[in-house]
Amino acid sequence: MSNRVTENTTEKRTRPMSYVIRAVSLLLIFSLLALTLTACSLYDTKTYTKEEIQEAVGTSAEKNYSYSASYFRLWHFPAFSSDKLKAIEATVRRDYYKSDELPGAYALAKTVAALFLDNLYDKIDVTNQTEVTDALITAYVASLGDRYAVYRTADEYVEYNDDMSGQLVGIGVVVRWDNIEHTMTVESVNADSPAEEAGIRPGDMIIRVDGAEVSGMEYAETVTKMRGEVGSTVELTLLRSENELTVTATRKQITENTVTYTINEDRTAYIRITGFKANTADQFISAIDAVEAAGVGGIVFDLRSNLGGYLTAVVNMLDYLAPAGTRIVSFSNSDEIYYATSEHRINVPVTVLCNGYTASAAELFTAAIRDWADMGILRAKIVGETTYKKGIMQASYPFTDNSALTLTIAYYNPPSGENYDGIGITPDEIVEQPEGATEDLQLPVAYTELKKLMLG
Repeated sequence: MSNRVTENTTEKRTRPMSYVIRAVSLLLIFSLLALTLTACSLYDTKTYTKEEIQEAVGTSAEKNYSYSASYFRLWHFPAFSSDKLKAIEATVRRDYYKSDELPGAYALAKTVAALFLDNLYDKIDVTNQTEVTDALITAYVASLGDRYAVYRTADEYVEYNDDMSGQLVGIGVVVRWDNIEHTMTVESVNADSPAEEAGIRPGDMIIRVDGAEVSGMEYAETVTKMRGEVGSTVELTLLRSENELTVTATRKQITENTVTYTINEDRTAYIRITGFKANTADQFISAIDAVEAAGVGGIVFDLRSNLGGYLTAVVNMLDYLAPAGTRIVSFSNSDEIYYATSEHRINVPVTVLCNGYTASAAELFTAAIRDWADMGILRAKIVGETTYKKGIMQASYPFTDNSALTLTIAYYNPPSGENYDGIGITPDEIVEQPEGATEDLQLPVAYTELKKLMLG
């Protein structure tokens, strides 16, 4: 009895232990199997063709994923940085002013996939993870419906910041680009610059850069070819009075002059503003001080073909023109309003020249002058053509690898509070400048209207 009891007792104690061992063994087997399947799923070494990826996209069903990156893995896209793409997506969802209107991850992923496969897949090295990641992000940003959104790689972001700093390596010219004819004309030449040393003059048309025809390039491509390393040379073919000549300039570090001015014998001044960069406000204030010291009775501000730039630059410039307490700009995404705080103001009438390429910050400048004239703060007239119609602002979000995403984040409004995005600023005096016209038809009208204001 006792033996049986003992045996029975022993059986009762050991049987559960064997069950535990078996259960643990099975659990380990299933865990290893799951890990193997996961590894196969995430680290599939097979290379899928473009057509196989397209088929996977086309036959897929919506999953409960929060990020497009998850769908790209499911569809066997080439290797990319999922963390980088997720960081981009998280930034968009958090900060994009149209985030509530964005489609779900699945719908957006299919749009991105189509754009990537149709336009980028054949132009990159699909075995290079960095190139694939950059291309996917480029496609993602292009799919947001924000025409001002842009993704810049680390190198591109460095170049962008260098350009916006007002310090660059180049030859020292300000040019006017005709977007229709693809022509580049020299507007001004910096003093003591490589361009001046090479004999380049205002009015020269640059027709070739290092042998490449300007007519066959876009503006950004042409400018990039003109820039380069300090000490390197660039060969420019110019058209001057219907004669071609070729000059060579040696590039050096240039402080870009985005503000130039002329004081005329009739007590008027002409101030040209070509952009709003980090050093533009200081140059503008110096120009205002100079023309005031000369005792001018009126100023023409020329913002034609000024594509904008930093909001802080234009705010600081407008601050120098109006009395303290004058409203400058407000925003759609906050209650913040910028007011003039400087004790300086101008006391002479002004005219502003604008055209269809006067954009963004340049439109804000134009609109502020118009509104202040309507409010009786300034005597002013706007002359030229309806502006570009961009009344929204962007912000850049740098990432740990020094790349950056630029997104539209808000509408900004001039002093009147009436946003002009999609509408533009309509001049008081509309003067068309036909493409290809050799004579400036707008500037004389700006002077005529200025003199009317000067006479009171």
